Amino acid sequence: MADFAQDTRVTHTETGWQTVLSPNWQVTGPQGGYVAAIALRAMAGLVAPGFLPAALTAQYLTPASAGPAEVEPLLLRQGRRAAFTTATVRQNGKGVLGASASFCQPGEGPTLLALTPPALPPPDECRSMEMREPSGASFSFHQNYDLRFAPGMKREPDGIPEFNFWANYREHAWDNDPLIHAAALIPLLDMAVFAAAFRSIRAFPGGVTLDLTAHWHSFPASQGWIILRGRCLHAGTGMLNGWTEAWTAEGTLLATSAQQAVLLTPKAGG
Repeated sequence: MADFAQDTRVTHTETGWQTVLSPNWQVTGPQGGYVAAIALRAMAGLVAPGFLPAALTAQYLTPASAGPAEVEPLLLRQGRRAAFTTATVRQNGKGVLGASASFCQPGEGPTLLALTPPALPPPDECRSMEMREPSGASFSFHQNYDLRFAPGMKREPDGIPEFNFWANYREHAWDNDPLIHAAALIPLLDMAVFAAAFRSIRAFPGGVTLDLTAHWHSFPASQGWIILRGRCLHAGTGMLNGWTEAWTAEGTLLATSAQQAVLLTPKAGG
């Protein structure tokens, strides 16, 4: 299986920050959340030690391709408790993703949680989930995950605008690095809204993310199985909007995200 930590690595050279978009994370091209994870790692390389991701907004400018890419990160401000950055990922001189991120130094303070984690049976009591496009095609991206959903959940659309499932990377090679753990959530946050859309919208044509905003809430020392709750909040005027939550198996909220996508145009006669 693909090594996420290796496949999102960014190297600083004399000519700038370089990376390689791996074919291991293909959908129609490299999945947008995977590319955003690369941008996050580049921006994290500019901030002071001990600062962790707090928020990321990524705009998916144009489809990327597997192969070399340049990342242009910029530190806007480094403060005592917060840092602010931007980045552009380019291929052949053309921007494929623009991003901004804020980082913070974790501290003490009041606690509140107004959300509740989804109720799912343990992973070993759930069914494996195959992720496919409306055309029936499968992609290398989904092969990097063990995805499971509750036994009683229907495979066909049933009008329910929420999809809850377990997810686990098949290959873990980053141990207790909180930055990699944070980055590794982005592709899953990006994916979950589409899983909810397939469940809630009959003849869902598929979609392409325009922008995604993620917020991180906790950074556990280790991360195995996580629960994703994807919600399809609105579809209309050719657009799709949704929300995702990521939880640990113990009920700790890891991250949330909001997402806007453009719906694909159904083929004539399809």
